[in-house]
Amino acid sequence: AVYYPLSISISPLEAIGALVFVMLVTAAVLLLARKLPYLVSGWLWYLGTLVPVVGFIQVGTQSMADRYTYVPLIGIFIMAAWGVPELAKSLSAKREILGASAAAVLIVLTILSWRQIGFWKDTISLFTHSLSITRNNHVAHTAMGSCLVDRGDMERSIRHYSESLRLEPDNPKTLYDMGVVLDKKGELDEAMKYYLRAIEINPSMDSAYVNLGVLQLKKGNIQDAISLITRAIQISPGRPEVYYSLGLAYEKGGRFQEAVEQYSKALNIDSGYFRAYRRLGCALVKGGRNDEAARCYIQALKFNPSDLETRVNLAAIYLGTGKLDEAIELYRKALQAAPGIPVVHTGLGLALLQKGNAKEAIVHFRESLRLAPGNAGVMMNLKRAEAMIGR
Repeated sequence: AVYYPLSISISPLEAIGALVFVMLVTAAVLLLARKLPYLVSGWLWYLGTLVPVVGFIQVGTQSMADRYTYVPLIGIFIMAAWGVPELAKSLSAKREILGASAAAVLIVLTILSWRQIGFWKDTISLFTHSLSITRNNHVAHTAMGSCLVDRGDMERSIRHYSESLRLEPDNPKTLYDMGVVLDKKGELDEAMKYYLRAIEINPSMDSAYVNLGVLQLKKGNIQDAISLITRAIQISPGRPEVYYSLGLAYEKGGRFQEAVEQYSKALNIDSGYFRAYRRLGCALVKGGRNDEAARCYIQALKFNPSDLETRVNLAAIYLGTGKLDEAIELYRKALQAAPGIPVVHTGLGLALLQKGNAKEAIVHFRESLRLAPGNAGVMMNLKRAEAMIGR
């Protein structure tokens, strides 16, 4: 397994059996030391190199690891490399028997290696195997939960996180991860409980404060969201995404200048933060600063040229400031990427109408109404366009 959980209780029978076995083998190799010295060398190598990793001094949370045997097993290989030929001395067809035996061992080891490699083909396979050969493995359950949520399998992810928390109920990272899954499922109240419990155990877990703040934002509790995300910044002031989240809270609360300040702080830390440029543009538009917003959108498109929302927002600014050719070009590109968005047809129709191309404007106004019937503003603009061509 990739991880063997530490077991506090050890069966007395197992411990006594292991001790007796080691003592018997040690006694046997010492008795044969003069005649077969390689047995002593190999066995002492094995025992000596095993001591640092056998757990007299516990390092980490694992009880053992397959990799810990790599160096100790050299001792066993020494015993086998000299011992097998010694045993085969009396055989009449020694060469043939040793050759066939070596070939058989290699075939078996190749098959076992091929099988073992299969468990490592992806994370799900790896930890499924770990769970099949270990008990009470909270690390494997947590890893499975993380992988499954990435694949969109929320229900199975929750089951694995629940089992991990049953085994280790006060692990703040697992509590946080469970909160994230429930949050994604829309179970906000349940998610909140896990975030709060994670913070209770680890008061410096900034990510839990951020997610809790964003959750409060979803519920419309803007001041609570601002307080929680501000606390996350106090804990970890160097994370741009936290300033971004605080900007979202201020923007939703109508405090656009403060939102601009937070998005700007995020960009000071990470000048390539595309989403911060986009939201900064939105906040600037809401604050009536269209020229600055346009520059932000242009910068955002440098990092993500295909982003539809940014392209449409920039086109709207161009439309409002009379840059009709630029607006038409952006709206056409947006329609190539996503032809079924009413607001894009409406914007393109308005730009074409202002350019005097009423005939094509009518086509886009009608398409906008087909996609979103009943929009009074679009119907009014359609009548204007039809009047321009005398219908």
